Amino acid sequence: MKHSVWILLGLVLAVLPAAAQVRLGVRAGGAYSTMVYKVDNLVESGDRFGYSLAAVADIPVWKEFSLRPELSFVSQGGAFNQLVEWEETSGNPDPGVGVIRPHYHYYSLQIPINICYTFTFSDVKVNLFGGPVPDIPLFGDKTVDGETSDIRFGSGKENDLKPFDIAFGIGLGAEYNRFTFGVHAICGLTDRRAFKYNEEARVYQNNITLSLGYFFPLR
Repeated sequence: MKHSVWILLGLVLAVLPAAAQVRLGVRAGGAYSTMVYKVDNLVESGDRFGYSLAAVADIPVWKEFSLRPELSFVSQGGAFNQLVEWEETSGNPDPGVGVIRPHYHYYSLQIPINICYTFTFSDVKVNLFGGPVPDIPLFGDKTVDGETSDIRFGSGKENDLKPFDIAFGIGLGAEYNRFTFGVHAICGLTDRRAFKYNEEARVYQNNITLSLGYFFPLR
């Protein structure tokens, strides 16, 4: 029992210096988001502008390397072409397949888990970072043929989106006197379509964000 207490105490004492160096910060910026897909071997996209708000932690790991997780609230979306079956009606007596282009605007909770490498150039700290980005859509709307309605994430129906995305992000940042500037690029790795015909292409959500931030002083 005594040995366990001493081991636990030793672990606490070993972790405390690193924990004391953990920095917390915030950032905010504009986001340019696109829904990217391929048609006839040509890459097409539909885009929109949004924003990103995030809480950031910088946890020293080894020398110039640190773990830099974030908790981000992101406005994103875009547009892409979809096939749709036309039903037989009085105005359209011949059923068939047509093309529509819904526009999406939705909000997500993103959790980037970045490995960050920092080096100093003059008085400026330069950061290179990257890592996986889980993306959990929260709420949003879609506009189809001029009519706007809520997105039902995970419904599996036409014009809706899947309830989860995993992406990979990379970025470049600079820090001076605790103020930061960063460029973040996030590329989705999962098909966002909740439903598609066999011949339709996969759609990926991508984002590029320019942001300003600040790290709070260490206590």
